[in-house]
Amino acid sequence: MAKVNVQHATIIGVGLLGGSIGLAIRRRFPKAVVAGVGRRKSSLALAIRHKCIHEAFLDAAEPVRRSDLVILATPVGAFEKHLRAIAPVLKPGAMVTDVGSTKAEVVRVAERICGRGGAFVGSHPMAGSENKGPAFATTDLLNGALCIVTPTKHTRPAEAGRDALAGTGDANASHGPGGA
Repeated sequence: MAKVNVQHATIIGVGLLGGSIGLAIRRRFPKAVVAGVGRRKSSLALAIRHKCIHEAFLDAAEPVRRSDLVILATPVGAFEKHLRAIAPVLKPGAMVTDVGSTKAEVVRVAERICGRGGAFVGSHPMAGSENKGPAFATTDLLNGALCIVTPTKHTRPAEAGRDALAGTGDANASHGPGGA
């Protein structure tokens, strides 16, 4: 795997999984700034209080412009809307990934919006809890969890080799079928 260096990350959807990823990024990359994007100020304030993120936004454009890494951690049904909003402002060389449990349609949509050979590499960490929300986020939620990474034949080799979630140092990356 290529070396991952995160200076600024944006997590869209800072619930249990997004919050846990934020904590893991903060631990692995102490100098990185982690931004959270959500729909409710109260949820974002909770994510800041629990140190999942440094800064909070209701709109993704501003933090995404600065981000090396963007993680979609909302319900899968919202991914297309988020990808359409962030694609025009993605920083050159930025990587976009997700934590969704389905891949074929997500990857098709991402390639259509971000372009084939673009910045998106799908992933699915096999982790979770019966709890939800940033109050239950932990730095070790992904420890030892399998993370299925789904590059396609269109994924740039450099992107396929630097799995964003494995870059947190918590999940073991396993490349899934490339034809998603």
